[in-house]
Amino acid sequence: MSTQAKRPPKRQPTTKAKQRRFLDWYAKLGTVLFAACKARCQRTEHYRWLNEPDYAQRFEHAREDAKELLIAEARSRAHEGVPVTYKGKRLRGVRQYSDPLLMFLIKQADPSYRENARMEHTGAAGAPIEIRVKFVKADG
Repeated sequence: MSTQAKRPPKRQPTTKAKQRRFLDWYAKLGTVLFAACKARCQRTEHYRWLNEPDYAQRFEHAREDAKELLIAEARSRAHEGVPVTYKGKRLRGVRQYSDPLLMFLIKQADPSYRENARMEHTGAAGAPIEIRVKFVKADG
């Protein structure tokens, strides 16, 4: 007879707790794959949960949080830069800034900077283009 007390079985987290954990990680990481890994659940669970209106709404909020986090990081790298290292050592007072990230932020803020090229083909005086197709029977 064993004198050791038996441990109670480990409780499984509730679905709501799993969802909450997944959404917290998604808001930080912005990808379903990484959030599922960190939250210790399957990606398929997330896609199944999306059928629940309450969860779908909470996921949209987490998606907005993730987007805002990315924008904040882009803004930080564009304005404040990131430290530069050389041969594994951080160079004091030297920072690298990201002009492409700054341009993306400008395009987000002001639509006039976006590439909105559009090409339309019309016939004479703006009329529709007439297309004639002739089918030829192949020899054979």
